[in-house]
Amino acid sequence: MKIVLIMCFFYPLYSYAVYEQVYKGYQNSNQLKALKYDETLNQLDFKINKNKNNWIMSAGYKNSNSYLESLLSFSNQQTLTQTYNLSLKKDTFKYGSFTFSHTESAYDLSQWGSTSLSSLSGEDVYETKNTFTYEYDFLKRSTQLDWEAINKQDDFNSKDFSLRHETDYLDFFHAYINAKHKILLERLYKEFELKAKKRVKFIAGRVRDGLSRSVELDQAKLNLLNQQETILSNEDELKEKVSLVEEVIGMRFSPSDYLRVNWSYKKIEDYFFITEVTKELELERLKELNKINELALEKLKSLQGQSLVFSAAYAKNSFDENRGKAFSNSWGEGVNDEKVVALVYSIPIGESNYKYQKKKLLELRHKNILTLKNKQGEIDVKRRVLTDNLKRFGKRIVILDEKLKFSKSILLKNQRLYKRGQISFDELLRSEETLTSNQLNRVNTLLQYESSLVSLAYLNGNIIKFLNKYTD
Repeated sequence: MKIVLIMCFFYPLYSYAVYEQVYKGYQNSNQLKALKYDETLNQLDFKINKNKNNWIMSAGYKNSNSYLESLLSFSNQQTLTQTYNLSLKKDTFKYGSFTFSHTESAYDLSQWGSTSLSSLSGEDVYETKNTFTYEYDFLKRSTQLDWEAINKQDDFNSKDFSLRHETDYLDFFHAYINAKHKILLERLYKEFELKAKKRVKFIAGRVRDGLSRSVELDQAKLNLLNQQETILSNEDELKEKVSLVEEVIGMRFSPSDYLRVNWSYKKIEDYFFITEVTKELELERLKELNKINELALEKLKSLQGQSLVFSAAYAKNSFDENRGKAFSNSWGEGVNDEKVVALVYSIPIGESNYKYQKKKLLELRHKNILTLKNKQGEIDVKRRVLTDNLKRFGKRIVILDEKLKFSKSILLKNQRLYKRGQISFDELLRSEETLTSNQLNRVNTLLQYESSLVSLAYLNGNIIKFLNKYTD
């Protein structure tokens, strides 16, 4: 993942404020803003899904020319009919479905030879009918499971976003300390180069005075070339880190800005809270994924299972040669109504497709359980390794600090001894290399130590708290 890192430590700031400025820049970065949009989109998806059963309005028109036989009064007569229909339907996740329909029909009786409808004398008759229907399935729970799945999916999306959000913070901090590591290496390499140049100048003078051999001067020059080569190698990696920053904020930086960067050793006791397990988002995310799969399996069983649909309907209608009267008489009191109660029991026949879908979901369940167990074991191992690493790296930094004191003291003594001719050039060079090695080891160990520090904070769900407290 590409890390958009606003590394404000390149600006002329006091060293104690470097990280604070960098962290503030990251929190205001476009990458973090774009990531936070995912949270908003997840919330909108949840609202969309839980409100997807809106009222549905439908309208229809039908024209028919019928000469069918019927037991009704319109039997064996050619009838022209125009029908208009308007309905509203509401499905719910838990309480069944509700439907209201309004139908208006116009009957053209002009082709009739006679009619047994004594109350009607004209050729045009109008009917208005209003119907309210309710349906509920007692056995199938598919719609209720849909509601549960929507909530579980929202829980999963929330855990998934939190994991990606905290992973982005982790990536940011790794990018920050890696850049800081390269800057401090650059600083050390430049110091080593300066010392090598002074050494060449010093040995050259001793060669002219006949106090040193020419081979010592060659060794000093070779050491200088090695330092210059190391600087060039480090510059490639350093420029790679810096170029991203320059692209983001649109300006160039000079190496003098790097001098403000500092790096101090932080005891783990100062960040004791990172050892406490606050949350385990990777495991929580997998658990929510397992719950979604279980609901899918339960829904599949429900859809394939038996159903017992209860329905109740109430209808009221009115016939009249006047359209307005037919409409008004279809509402309110009157005996022209119909009440219907029904139960429909159904059993699915054949399950070939269901069998394979069920098998797939069962296999997925087994896979998810194993994945969860493996992830739990992996996290436990990581936690132990990181804890051990922090103790080991912490002790090593303390030892390196002591070694630096002694190596600096030894170098100063050897420099005086070399000037008096009491030790060889090789002995002097070895004491300088020892100091150099200890300085580089300290910087490299600080990188390993803080990398383990932030990784443990991330693993235990405390990374944002850690970054909020961290200082250079």
